Amino acid sequence: MKIFKENYLKLKTIFSAESDNTKEILNSYGRYLNGDASKKEMEEANEKFRDLLKAIGLGSLCIIPGSIITIPAILYAAKKIGIDLLPKSFYEQFPNLKSEK
Repeated sequence: MKIFKENYLKLKTIFSAESDNTKEILNSYGRYLNGDASKKEMEEANEKFRDLLKAIGLGSLCIIPGSIITIPAILYAAKKIGIDLLPKSFYEQFPNLKSEK
């Protein structure tokens, strides 16, 4: 039960960070449209947006029947060949999920 609670708290932190990142992305894009965003700010916003797309992609896989088996298999295979499919916030909380390459 303790491991479940620890992992739950980690996931809560991840989703909170993703929510904050989404707000930052929208603010940066808004500043860009007004001509107020720097190149570095836009690069950071685009990186966060890529992470958001990763989360959305994996989230959409959850509706597929059998996803409880296929998602871990996909993540395992991606890890073995050096592809990181999860947003960075997941790797900060669960470093063992990071690809080996």
